[in-house]
Parts: sequence; structure tokens; C-alpha cells
Amino acid sequence: MKHPIRKHTPKREKRTENYKNYTKYKTSLASDFYDSCGYCGIHHMFFGHRDGFHIDHFAPKSKFPALECDYNNLIYSCPICNKAKSDDWCSSDAKVCYLNGKGFINPRDSTYDDIFYRDTYGRICVSENHPNYSVGIYMHKRLKFSLKRHEVFWLFEYLNEILNKLKQHFDRMDDASLPIFWEIKKIISKLEIFRNKYYDALKVLDK
Repeated sequence: MKHPIRKHTPKREKRTENYKNYTKYKTSLASDFYDSCGYCGIHHMFFGHRDGFHIDHFAPKSKFPALECDYNNLIYSCPICNKAKSDDWCSSDAKVCYLNGKGFINPRDSTYDDIFYRDTYGRICVSENHPNYSVGIYMHKRLKFSLKRHEVFWLFEYLNEILNKLKQHFDRMDDASLPIFWEIKKIISKLEIFRNKYYDALKVLDK
């Protein structure tokens, strides 16, 4: 079973702000990227929310300083992906983001979601039939998509979605006389307790 690498394709909103300090775009970036990493799709709650997330310069500012505060060059990124990508770039042209099977697909591009997907267990995979398969492989290695934490964080979000759907269906049940009614209620309650404990643990890690 295949799942999208990200829940949402980043919005491409036109921005009227014109900041000279790119960090001031962070709130707007978080909104446009749905509070998730543009590269791996992980929600920022796993890294201390907005304060723990980074701003990546797709075309590295060290090589293209003129783009340092260009909003369209900024990617809301988790620390793992941002540090792994660093200032890697395949050409001397900011517009040439991949060349000879190396480089990066821009996360703001809708085609980004065609080259990567998650398997049943949340592992990030590259679509073998994609014309830029070799670029996908390069990105997968460079961004360390094989790290276990990419799976674990996604699995928690996925299980949380399933729990919410299960609770919605359960709330529609109106026959409390059935023994299975109370059994399901117990299971849901236990799962909610474990989920809330996990959320509490994340809050502690944020401090």
C-alpha cells in the first residue's frame, strides 16, 4: 500500500512582505507548508513546533546570496533534512536544481509528490518509473530519508488519524446493550491514554 510522502502540497501564496531578514518569514512558511517539513512531510510538533523547525534555502544562500530573502527560495524544513541538505547544489545556476542524476526536486513543485511515496510501514521510497528516479535516489541518500525516525513519526500520525476515525464511527453507535460496545469503548480509551502520554512527552522534550 502506498501513501503520499506529505499530507499536503505546499501552498504557493503570493507574499506582500519584503523582509530583509529571512527568519521573519517563518510564520508564513509554517502556514504555507501546513506546519510540516517540505522535504519529508513530518509535522513540526516532533521537533518543538515552530521554534524547533528550520528555514532551508533551496538554492543555498552561501552560493546565491541574492536569493537569501527570496520567499520562493525558502523551504520550511525539519532540522534533519535542513542539516543533511546543507549547501549542496549541482550547478552554478540557481535555476538548475538537478543535473546528470544529481540534485534536488523543489518541494514547492507539485511533481515532488510524484517521485516520493511512503510504503505500508511509513518508509520513504522513490518511484521507480519516475523519469527523475536517479535524482530521487540522490535526494533519498542526501536527505537521509532512510532514518528510522522518519518512519516512527509518520506512523504515530497515521495511527492517530485511524484512532480519530474509529472514535467517530464509535460515537455513531447507539446500542450500549451490546457487549462489544463496551469492549470497543475500553480499547479506544486505552489508545487515547497512550496517545495523550506521547503528546505530554513531546511537550516535556520541547522545554
